[in-house]
Amino acid sequence: MRTHGPAGPTPQTAELFGRIYHELHAVALRCLRGERGAPTLQATALVHEVFLRLAKAPDDWAGSTHLLAVAARAIRRVLINHALARRCLRRGGGHTPEPLPLGGLAAPARDAVELLALGEALERLEQRDPRQGQIVELRFFGGLTTAEIARVLGVSTRTVEGEWSLARAWLRRHMRQEAEP
Repeated sequence: MRTHGPAGPTPQTAELFGRIYHELHAVALRCLRGERGAPTLQATALVHEVFLRLAKAPDDWAGSTHLLAVAARAIRRVLINHALARRCLRRGGGHTPEPLPLGGLAAPARDAVELLALGEALERLEQRDPRQGQIVELRFFGGLTTAEIARVLGVSTRTVEGEWSLARAWLRRHMRQEAEP
């Protein structure tokens, strides 16, 4: 395992980055689509920030799917950090979170408050059930398919589907409770 110094990522990592760039850009567009107000973060900037974070990490990637899984965590962190910064800039930062759309987690979070509420709920879910939290992260922030998630976690697609269903229901219920006065 080699960590990166000033020279940057290894040729193998750079080649993997090139292969997943368009996939990550599509995920970033989906995460940022429908952002309320004037967009303060562009998809390309999000992907580049993720690549900068990944370039500092050890380059022992087990392939594109593994790199996408690690990138999902980085996307989540960048979006939540960005949402925190936006909330700090707003006046009256005590907004109450809005519930998720009826479709559950199929739609991206629409604003900083909603993204922060999702981030907090996801942290609680991870404490309750780490694998369910990882499935949500991989699907929502990484854009991985059920089959890709199953490969990353070393479980069956049926397990991922069941855990995704349970996690989505738990998050929806939790976020509704948080939104109630």
